[in-house]
Amino acid sequence: VAREQPEAAVRRELREEVGLELVDLVLVQVRTLGFANQVEVLFRARPDGAPEVRARFEVDDLAWFELDALPDGLSSDQRRLIERARVATSDPLTGTGASA
Repeated sequence: VAREQPEAAVRRELREEVGLELVDLVLVQVRTLGFANQVEVLFRARPDGAPEVRARFEVDDLAWFELDALPDGLSSDQRRLIERARVATSDPLTGTGASA
């Protein structure tokens, strides 16, 4: 969607792909990935609703995991990002947001 802001995009994508609305959405990190020529925006939020795969061409499966029981196969970078989101207490740009 042209000129769509990251917060609106993550809300739309989750709604379209798995039927979830988001509550207490907090920006955790923005980083550039030079090797992939992209910008990655990391949010933390609480889900509102029960997820179900709606976009099979984009989502093969979905599941919830306890933080101490994350699935095998996650890279160390993914684990580090999950931990960063877990401990984030506020939006790094505004200083406001949900507590950990």
